[in-house]
Amino acid sequence: MDTQSRPRPTKRWLILVGLFAVGYFDIGTLKSMGVFLEEMTDDLQTSLAVIGVAIGLCHGVAQCFGFGYSLVILPSEASVVDFFPDHFEIATTIVLLGSSVGMMTLPLLTEQLVMAYSWRGAILILGALNFHSCATGLLMASSSQHRRILGEPTFLAGRAQIGEDHEETVSLINEQTTVDLHNLDDDRNDDGVFCSSAKIVRAAKKIFLDIFDVKVFRECPRFITICMTFFTSAVSYYGWIVFLIPNAEAKGISPDKAVLLATIGGAANIFGRLTVGFLAARLNLKPQVTYCFICIATAGAFFSV
Repeated sequence: MDTQSRPRPTKRWLILVGLFAVGYFDIGTLKSMGVFLEEMTDDLQTSLAVIGVAIGLCHGVAQCFGFGYSLVILPSEASVVDFFPDHFEIATTIVLLGSSVGMMTLPLLTEQLVMAYSWRGAILILGALNFHSCATGLLMASSSQHRRILGEPTFLAGRAQIGEDHEETVSLINEQTTVDLHNLDDDRNDDGVFCSSAKIVRAAKKIFLDIFDVKVFRECPRFITICMTFFTSAVSYYGWIVFLIPNAEAKGISPDKAVLLATIGGAANIFGRLTVGFLAARLNLKPQVTYCFICIATAGAFFSV
């Protein structure tokens, strides 16, 4: 029975639903922060700028060092190609729709939660809802094994030898860093420095460089441009998400209508992501061209406001 006639497991569609939920709660929760800002500034007796910096630091630190963030949210954006190599564009569109739907509906729910439980209770409830992302993280445990069941090459198959070399390096480091406490005196050299300590320092340096592998910037300088582009895009995108509702209220719009602006923005976001995803799949557009076009169109939209 060849791969073409083999039925596709339903697990990957369940994973797709989970990835949709991850985006829904991630961006939807961030968008809902705009509902809290006015009450938080009054309750904490501080300025809107300080609250905005606190939210930005919380989200930024979570992206860089967050244990749950790194194991659930970032893999949810990168693992689509492993589970849907045959319908990558459509699957990516569905995953990205989660953030748009969350942006559209979760602020409405948050507004009702604030009215019922205050902003502190609403944040606790949103935290409990976000905890459901752990189930999605468990589903994504073995994408390589999933694709082997389908009889398809894994996306990282070309790096298998690199992984073996890395494991060999780690084993060598572990061997070098093993210190016999009974023979410390024998390891002392003429300068009075322990050779074992030097080995530990070298091994620690090697492990640090393996974890924070900055060689990618030297081997692929274009990656620096990608990082800078993503950084500037995130500044404008997340700033718009967090401060849309407070900015509308500052301009005299009632809180109920200000929350509806978030719903309208989410609906427009859904239309844009659906259009781009299906057009890319139908017209076989190059990702680089599509990305540049979307960035130019987005910049024009912000400049025209």
